[in-house]
Amino acid sequence: MGEFIKNAPDEDSIWSRASGSEWDRLATSSMVMFGGLETTVGMIGFSL
Repeated sequence: MGEFIKNAPDEDSIWSRASGSEWDRLATSSMVMFGGLETTVGMIGFSL
């Protein structure tokens, strides 16, 4: 995930505008991604 974010285009991306160190931004990105996955799985299970 870190390599993907590092190689993303720099023009006006969220990654380039975010504050904090690279590790802080990577941790926040991971938390958002995995938190969304867990929520989606929970809602699919609930709906079934």
